[in-house]
Amino acid sequence: MDREEQFKSVIDLKVLLDHGFFKAFVAHYSFPQGINNTHMKTLMMLHFNPSVSMVDLSRMLNLEKGSFTPVAGKLLRLGYIVKKQNPDDRRAFLLNLTSKGEDAANAFKKSHMEYIGSLIETIDPKDKEKFFESVQCINNIMRAFTRFE
Repeated sequence: MDREEQFKSVIDLKVLLDHGFFKAFVAHYSFPQGINNTHMKTLMMLHFNPSVSMVDLSRMLNLEKGSFTPVAGKLLRLGYIVKKQNPDDRRAFLLNLTSKGEDAANAFKKSHMEYIGSLIETIDPKDKEKFFESVQCINNIMRAFTRFE
């Protein structure tokens, strides 16, 4: 496989994962009133990464800080997240879920896990094992050279 084919393979993986596991699901998910997909991604990131700065969270979500500020602002106003001053850096703020935010994230996670589970159940058991070994391998490799600083 030459470099262009390698690049295309990575792009294809991103597209297939995004559409197969995420876009197809959110197209049918009933978000809480006032919440869209970007808001829910934010809640899910905070669910799995509590007490994160706005800058780090915007990087995790692949959003520019200026684009993320209104997202965080709306979640603050709606009571899904709280912003507290970072005790290690008085200039920075850390974001966390409120109980309302945790409830929304848990409901989304439960529904999404059921959806993904229904897809995974259609895979032959031998392929399922290979699939998860491959996912773990990709995750390990990506963590080795991906930083959100």
